[in-house]
Amino acid sequence: MKNEQYNRRAFLTKSAKLMGVAGVLLAGGSLISCEESMYKSYVVDKSKCTSCNRCNYVCRYGAVSLVQVYNTEGTEIISSSAYVDQKLCYKCGKCIDVCPEKAISFI
Repeated sequence: MKNEQYNRRAFLTKSAKLMGVAGVLLAGGSLISCEESMYKSYVVDKSKCTSCNRCNYVCRYGAVSLVQVYNTEGTEIISSSAYVDQKLCYKCGKCIDVCPEKAISFI
């Protein structure tokens, strides 16, 4: 399933290039080239992330999830932050738009 989604994204990117499409417009209004959309990824700054989970709610593809780190006994949460699964991500930019702390960036 994950490979199928990656292959679909690669197919769409290659098709866009063949059709003369110069770039991809992200939800936030940024224009990036087809190559950039294929090889760049979203990164979460854990020091800024407040675990509000808005990014998870807005992601249609299930690429964003909340990761929690527990103590050694497994009884207390030490930290938590968002995580973007690059294989599921379609790079639409909606997670960046909804993040109140600007913890997600596209690199």
